[in-house]
Amino acid sequence: MAPQLTDYELEIIARACRALAHREGEDAAKISDPASRGPCRSGRSARRRWRRSSRRRARKGSLAVRSTADAGHHVGILDMGREARGAVLRREYEDAMARMRDADASAKSAFLNNIHQTSEHVVAVYSVASESEREALLKDARTSALEMWNSGDWPSSLGLVISCLNAESRFTPGADAFYVKLATDQLIKEAAQASGRAT
Repeated sequence: MAPQLTDYELEIIARACRALAHREGEDAAKISDPASRGPCRSGRSARRRWRRSSRRRARKGSLAVRSTADAGHHVGILDMGREARGAVLRREYEDAMARMRDADASAKSAFLNNIHQTSEHVVAVYSVASESEREALLKDARTSALEMWNSGDWPSSLGLVISCLNAESRFTPGADAFYVKLATDQLIKEAAQASGRAT
């Protein structure tokens, strides 16, 4: 049975979700502004940033709300924030597929070809990366996708978006993220089959 939360606890969760949505808006604004895009940082510097942020989080402590129906059940606000991220992934997936809906055969071929070329690599790198390295990887991928879009290669741009959505959805809880994983897994399978037919 789903936990029954008080009005106060629901308000806390709503604030967390609004903060997450605000951050998503800021990220989107930064991606659209070329002056704000910096190089992808990874490796040692990313690990140092992760260790520093981990220590800060440890000092602050984790936030949780207690269910009034089950005193032993804790609903982590951070976990609920991650589930809210799943809804964002689903919107991004549905937007990408809406843009491909009326694409011609050539555009669909370029779309699937990019998925086939990038999905395995993106998933492999994302799977073993730390939290900060994952953020850097996705930021760099979004920059590359935007550059492809601006150059006119929008099918490849959307293909890279699908590869990133597949990687991130594997590590994001909730029904929306699971939906995105299943849908993008199917596209990766379709891309592999299309590549086999081409060869």
